[in-house]
Amino acid sequence: MNIKRYGVDAPFALLIYAVFGVGLLWHAYVNRLNYPIGIETTIGIVLVLGALIFFTRNDSGKVQNI
Repeated sequence: MNIKRYGVDAPFALLIYAVFGVGLLWHAYVNRLNYPIGIETTIGIVLVLGALIFFTRNDSGKVQNI
């Protein structure tokens, strides 16, 4: 069976989403006692979820030869 793999579109964008999301969540966790972290946590969660959705749905719009 000949399965064509086209790879991940814009892999650096996926990396940036994931790194910044995890970084924001880590920073919010470390500084949770010093100041309110609601916005930081929300943005971190949105970035991590965006990276997960980007990665899992990457090949759904590509040409599939059956």
